[in-house]
Amino acid sequence: KFNTDKVTNMRGMYHCCYRLTSLELSKFDTRNVTDMGYMFGSCNNLTSIDVSNFDTQNVTNMHNMFIGCGNLTSIDVSNFDTRNVTNMYGMFGDCGNLTSIDVSNFDTQSVTNMDFMFFQCYSLTFLDLSNFDTQN
Repeated sequence: KFNTDKVTNMRGMYHCCYRLTSLELSKFDTRNVTDMGYMFGSCNNLTSIDVSNFDTQNVTNMHNMFIGCGNLTSIDVSNFDTRNVTNMYGMFGDCGNLTSIDVSNFDTQSVTNMDFMFFQCYSLTFLDLSNFDTQN
């Protein structure tokens, strides 16, 4: 068993794992994690990933979390608790095959950096940002 219940930093955990095509993360305990920056960055052969069970209530950094995951067509982040996140820079950047992403429940009141968040997401057909608070 891969025990992650005391882990606070998952920054770059799978960064540049070019040959990965899928990941089983359903048992990951992420309740104490504060940094998920580059967690899956440049995993360009990743075709599926299930992060729907991630507890992100303490995360402050999602900088480039999925950047360069060019073969993903969808990512379910609809359950992400983003109220404490301050950095979403490039979070989905260069995900060129991403057609679907639901960020409508994202609480962005604490976010100060959203630069390049959806950069080169050429295949997105719909993106609901109506609830995004961009005052910071």
